[in-house]
Amino acid sequence: MVRGRAMFAVLVFAGLGLIMAGCSSLQSTSGGGGENYFPHAQGNTWRHPSTDGSSQVMTVEGTTSVGSITVQKFSSCYHSASGYTSTSEAYYKIDGSGVYSHGSPNYPSSVGIPFIVFPLDVGKTWDVIISGSTSAKATVVSKENVTVPAGTFDCYKVSYSSTYMNYVGSTETNTSTVWFGNNAGIVKSTTSNSTVETVLEWKNF
Repeated sequence: MVRGRAMFAVLVFAGLGLIMAGCSSLQSTSGGGGENYFPHAQGNTWRHPSTDGSSQVMTVEGTTSVGSITVQKFSSCYHSASGYTSTSEAYYKIDGSGVYSHGSPNYPSSVGIPFIVFPLDVGKTWDVIISGSTSAKATVVSKENVTVPAGTFDCYKVSYSSTYMNYVGSTETNTSTVWFGNNAGIVKSTTSNSTVETVLEWKNF
């Protein structure tokens, strides 16, 4: 992930302003994790430091409209190990069916990219097809207890394997793994093209 932000490698599609063309192959069983694995009340804030010395603070800022759809605004402030700071904003729609990315202020989309599809059940998969050269498959790998500086959380481990065209025109694959915690959201994340690990240091809810 650019500047080592492994936590958001799975959201690179939205960050680049790419628009989803469609999704398919959704498989599900019942009884798994729901919205409590991605808390989204206004004012919720998380801090995620990474092993490369960078960190990111994310806050739910309120709502806005993308076309006829009401979405929530998530603001992020990123700090690099060298002192570089940047801010960004992303749009998500979250309900009982899942968490869907609707782009950003510069690249809003009325069509949501499925980041999480509820319920989270071990073995569940969903495909995401992005216009252009990027596609991804998400798989709920396991249910685990994960301990990070913020505490120990009951988590669903989800892998996102993306295929994309690199700058020389060759196809590459990257797998990002995210642990979603009960009443915590993103607890830990890694990506296969980096040794950087990102964890939840604190949250305010």
